[in-house]
Amino acid sequence: MSTYYGDDAIVYLAEKSQQIDIKSSSHWNKYHANFSFKNGEFSGIEGFGSNEKKYTGLRKIAHSLLQIPFNNMGKKFSDFNAVDNIAKNVLHKQNKGYSLDVLRQVISLAYLNDKKVVTKGGLSCVIGDGFATMTSLLLKSTRQRVILVNLSKTLLVDLWYLKMTLGDEFATDVALITSKDCLLD
Repeated sequence: MSTYYGDDAIVYLAEKSQQIDIKSSSHWNKYHANFSFKNGEFSGIEGFGSNEKKYTGLRKIAHSLLQIPFNNMGKKFSDFNAVDNIAKNVLHKQNKGYSLDVLRQVISLAYLNDKKVVTKGGLSCVIGDGFATMTSLLLKSTRQRVILVNLSKTLLVDLWYLKMTLGDEFATDVALITSKDCLLD
């Protein structure tokens, strides 16, 4: 078993994505049935969150209006605006729309920050992130060390989107371990 860094992690997972994941449930087998990653392009992504491009025009206005009650809920937390701005920056880098999925993650992290559960420089474990949303927020807001756990195909998507967020830092700041033995290294 090995450890892969940066783009090598993506290459490894891209190769694994061609195989059936024996640890995958019937639920994920269904959602990964049409999954493909070729020449830097994904297809068949479904079942783990919104992946819409940036909203424009009436669609942007509608999303903003419908999210007002949730934004008001989030504003109860002192860190909400800061985390919200980080999310907007992450989405800009990823060319994604500010969906309710993202707003939910923003509110969750603002709540955790408010309760002092997440601290600068600490360690967090994110299981089943989907497009690396929470991972990106943690890394960009608190410089957390993050352990990201997911099935191979979905982890490939997570790392692809995390690379968009981190830019050049991705090469040195991301390590994929393929067994628990690698944790001891």
